[in-house]
Amino acid sequence: MKTRKTTKSGLPLFHPFFQRSWYSNAWKKVSSDSRLVYLALCARYSVKLNNNGHLFLSVRRGAEELGLNKNVVARAFKELAFYGFIVQTNPGYLGINGRGIAPHWRLTELPYMNEPPSCDFERWDGTPFHEQRRPAYYKRRERSLARLEALKARSKDHKKTEPCPQHTGHPVPDTQDTSVPDTQDSSPQNPAKPCPRHTGHI
Repeated sequence: MKTRKTTKSGLPLFHPFFQRSWYSNAWKKVSSDSRLVYLALCARYSVKLNNNGHLFLSVRRGAEELGLNKNVVARAFKELAFYGFIVQTNPGYLGINGRGIAPHWRLTELPYMNEPPSCDFERWDGTPFHEQRRPAYYKRRERSLARLEALKARSKDHKKTEPCPQHTGHPVPDTQDTSVPDTQDSSPQNPAKPCPRHTGHI
């Protein structure tokens, strides 16, 4: 049986996208990677099969198909579910033969089980998406911030205790000319500059 490569109107096969979700406020906040994952999930919908609610795309297959990292694809599913574009109908699990079964999803912009589209994205309350990470991630982040604050404090203390090179009793930086200049033959064209940190000293 030959597969059809064009539509009845002669156009090549394509996947439609609804303007209701395209122009929604939630769609404007979705990241570009999550949009690609959503389009890949929409491409698996069939009008004849009416398989909304049974759409699945594994993280590994999505990464290979879209050229993304697996962690990015996994994050995209969480983001799309947060904004209300997809709803999980069946969680993933390990099959009898030892192969993993990807979670099944429902597109909220399409009807499901003889029910009209729910369009959950239109009820988005404006809260931006923030991925919840493991506690170890936040502990590492706190340690990194603490080290950064310690380095900033040490640099500030170093600037405050910087030695004055124009004063007796202060360390003088090494120079190529180690000879001591004669103070009696000092030229008036190069007078000694006052120390900005010590009032009354020259």
